[in-house]
Amino acid sequence: VAWSPDGKTLAFADGRAMWLVDAGGGARAQLGDAARNLRALAWEPGSRSLLCDADWNGPSNVWRVDVATGAARPVTAATGAVFSPAPSRDGRALVYVQEFKRQQLFVADADGGSPRPLPLKATLRCFDVDPAGVLLAFTDDDPAVGPAASRVGLVPLTGQPMRYVAAR
Repeated sequence: VAWSPDGKTLAFADGRAMWLVDAGGGARAQLGDAARNLRALAWEPGSRSLLCDADWNGPSNVWRVDVATGAARPVTAATGAVFSPAPSRDGRALVYVQEFKRQQLFVADADGGSPRPLPLKATLRCFDVDPAGVLLAFTDDDPAVGPAASRVGLVPLTGQPMRYVAAR
């Protein structure tokens, strides 16, 4: 589930379809055509479109869905599965996970162009782009302690080395 940036609408997916509902309550409305394996949703700034990972015509990729029309168009065209899209709040960058033999975190322009891997050697639990669109905050598991010990780290979207800012 994802709140729209204006706080008026909730978006959610049930695996095959994307739905919108007024945050104050009401009937849900399907957005666009059904897809396979529709999972993560993220609103883009301005509340006019949503990013999602889904299989509309092949491997899972990131798609942009226009909220007014329901039209979906691909943002990424990767060889392996792509999931967990996270747009920067300024709308200039997109972070996502690509899986082809192993998981790799990428940052790209908002239109999916110029994808570049981030130097992150961690098993991610979740991540988010900071309001300035400069840093990626993430949580991962401390291998010395196990999955119950999440750490919080930061990595610049420019690809500089990551650093941990908190550990449990």
